[in-house]
Amino acid sequence: MNKEEQILKNRFGNENHFTVPDGYFEQFNARLMEQLPEREAHVVSLSAWKRLRPAMMAAACAAGVLLSVGIYRHATTQETKAQLMVQTDGQYYYDLDEAADYMMLDNDDIYAMLTN
Repeated sequence: MNKEEQILKNRFGNENHFTVPDGYFEQFNARLMEQLPEREAHVVSLSAWKRLRPAMMAAACAAGVLLSVGIYRHATTQETKAQLMVQTDGQYYYDLDEAADYMMLDNDDIYAMLTN
């Protein structure tokens, strides 16, 4: 026990100075209900659409995101193909640097292939 607690205990003792009137908690619910204002019961009925609305909105958002990503990927794929290929006389020639990066070739591998 620290010093402050000892001082309070010596000054005021161990008695409980707070009391509750007799029968207070037995009648508590009845008194509380009397003090509340009267209201009619409000019944909430949700139709199927109202219950499914949050799920439908989430599905629409997910579909929008997926559609946007698909369009973006398609557009960037077409641009990448256009950058990699150069068309001359119906033949497609790939950029050598892009092909070397794709095949993970270094300079020694390229020199070895050119000498064979």
